[in-house]
Formats: sequence, C-alpha cells, structure tokens
Amino acid sequence: MKHITTKAEKRASLSAEIEQFFANGGKVDEVQQGVSGRDNPEQALLPVLFGEKAMKRTDARPALKAIDERKHKAQEKRALEKSKIKKAKKVPVYDDFGEILRWVWEE
Repeated sequence: MKHITTKAEKRASLSAEIEQFFANGGKVDEVQQGVSGRDNPEQALLPVLFGEKAMKRTDARPALKAIDERKHKAQEKRALEKSKIKKAKKVPVYDDFGEILRWVWEE
C-alpha cells in the first residue's frame, strides 16, 4: 500500500530543506512590497491559452444546413397534418347562475 504523506510530514520535510539551505550558506533577499519579479512589470501578462498550433478543421456548415432543412420539412409536414385534423372539443353550456347545464361537442 502506498504511503500517503501527512501535512505534518510535509512541514517537517520543508523545514529540514530550509535549514539545509541556510546551513550551506544560502540567504534570503528581502524585496520591497509591490515590486515584481518580471522584467517589465508594466506590461500586461499574456495568458498561454492556446500553446499549440491550430489544427485544420472540416467545415460542418453544409451538413448542419442539410440537417436543419430536413428538420424544418418534417415540422412543416406535422403542422399541415395538425391543421387538417381539427379535433372536436367538449365545451360546457352554462345557465344564468354559472352552473353547467350540459356538455356539447364543438369543432
């Protein structure tokens, strides 16, 4: 089973590395607050979003257009079928007091 290092072990290791650095003559330079480590801090940072070269792509617009045309034809066909078939609805007939007297079928 792989040993998972705990935070305490990581802290101890880091402290040991720091002590070894100072023991070998290393020193820490103090830098004023707000000073950047970049060569030109006034220049905006450019993100590296797309590091690789752009690949050639196949234009999908003709295929998508054909699919949309088929879809619209099917929708138009359904709309025509629905407009031809008018279903009769059951509608109530009310009296003067708002009570239902009977139901009639309307087209």
